[in-house]
Amino acid sequence: MDLFGPQIAFKLYQYSASLWEKVLGNTGPLLDYYEREWLHESSLYTSIFTLSLIAASKDFDAGAITEYSDIDVVWCSKLPTPLKRGDSYQRQVPNENLLLLSEIEMQDREIKAIMKLHKFDANLRKQGLEESWKVLITYRPAKDFLQSIPAEARSPNEKKWLIITKAPFGTPGVWLQYHMGSDAFSTKPVPLGP
Repeated sequence: MDLFGPQIAFKLYQYSASLWEKVLGNTGPLLDYYEREWLHESSLYTSIFTLSLIAASKDFDAGAITEYSDIDVVWCSKLPTPLKRGDSYQRQVPNENLLLLSEIEMQDREIKAIMKLHKFDANLRKQGLEESWKVLITYRPAKDFLQSIPAEARSPNEKKWLIITKAPFGTPGVWLQYHMGSDAFSTKPVPLGP
């Protein structure tokens, strides 16, 4: 299954913007509060992006699983058997079925999340598997953390990075932006808007 970064980013933008509007509306004190709250850990943002990742997976004929092997959301080509109430074992997805690994960070733990994605994908590639898409979604501006990413995660061999961040305040019509590819840590962001 072919996944392409710009299409993934745009679908995540569409679903997150739609959910944001459905939950908070277009105006009012609740919207105003949460638009200013983004600098702090917020379960609202985490929930919106988790649901957006799940919804977007359908558009790529993939399944989505939350909290898989300590990764926030993974996409897979085939969903595993659902766990039953009381099951104590971990869901198992054959590694060759993993398509996308994503972490959602709303505070200053982006480097930790990037390294988690990098190491998980590196272990998959040691098994002879293709590179998975690695997606980090954060509300902090990319300039706050991109230069601190360790060199091992910035290898030119890692082409499937997608870093989705909040667009700078006051950018008309743009809510999110993304950096993509092996040079995702140094590229200019691509705006996501209607």
